[in-house]
Amino acid sequence: MPAAFHLVATLLLAQAPTVDAADQPPSFLDPQSQEDWNHAQELARHGIDELLRSFELFKDSLPVYGAPYIDQNGNIVIPRQPRTTPSTGAPVPERQPDHT
Repeated sequence: MPAAFHLVATLLLAQAPTVDAADQPPSFLDPQSQEDWNHAQELARHGIDELLRSFELFKDSLPVYGAPYIDQNGNIVIPRQPRTTPSTGAPVPERQPDHT
């Protein structure tokens, strides 16, 4: 897991209640309720994945600066570092269709 994902997951889960061994997913009497529950869990997982991905994209969009120095005219210069390009195996974010 990339460090940014680990940090964000740690921050998000710090507020989550602890899970006890006795905690079980709810049992449902009818299959429709069970199916709705499973669908809700799937949507929640997808939402968290998208949230973490948006944090990663936000972090990558922030500029990176080098160490400041004073030039020959006495100006304080803070150089902007070039952005690193994703490796060739990195996934490209895809646009999700809007659900209405």
